[in-house]
Amino acid sequence: MAQYRQINTGFWKDTKIEDFSVNEKLIYLYLLTNSLTNMCGCYELSLRQMSYETGINLDATSANLERLSAVHDVILYDRNTKEVLVKNWWKYNWTKSPRFIEGLLDEIKQVRAEDFRIFLGNKLADFLWESESETHLDEHLEHSATRGRRTDLSPSRRMTVFERDNYTCQYCGRKAPEVVLEIDHIVPVAKGGGNEITNLATICRECNAGKSDRNTKKKLVVIGCERGQVD
Repeated sequence: MAQYRQINTGFWKDTKIEDFSVNEKLIYLYLLTNSLTNMCGCYELSLRQMSYETGINLDATSANLERLSAVHDVILYDRNTKEVLVKNWWKYNWTKSPRFIEGLLDEIKQVRAEDFRIFLGNKLADFLWESESETHLDEHLEHSATRGRRTDLSPSRRMTVFERDNYTCQYCGRKAPEVVLEIDHIVPVAKGGGNEITNLATICRECNAGKSDRNTKKKLVVIGCERGQVD
């Protein structure tokens, strides 16, 4: 079955692209359209295959790839895992279809480079949490606690909790993108709860807003006990 990739005609008028060399333009177009491209925009591709398919010698391919990353900031390449990440792929290729998101999550979980996986996880969170006014819900980014004092929860910690809980609210069972997901402390900050993984749980915005409800709090305690957090 044939697979197609669309390139917006505005590509050639983009001021960033105007600064590319001829070879940089070719390699970037190749990264957007080759047969290995997928839903998440991160896939395994060796320098040798890139060189063979573009007709650019290996040394030049490596040098141009480095410039696309370090100078133009449009891609990332991990030479250990041989994975390439197209940084703006999500903006032009992702949709909020539940079926698409399900497949996208599966692909992100298979990315071997941890930095790339975290990058994609954060992009997905922003993409799903975008409000109608197209502003990110920064106020809903959760915080971890240190002896009753809140500090920003790191992106990697948030991603770890979401992945562990399979992007599912641990209280009502609903998943993204049906609901907005947040991170909740099982033992509250005011009671000395910390940012240990065992004290964090994925929760939807609706459950989080009503978590003072007795039934929800009972479920919090049950989950905490299962993870060895609550005595």
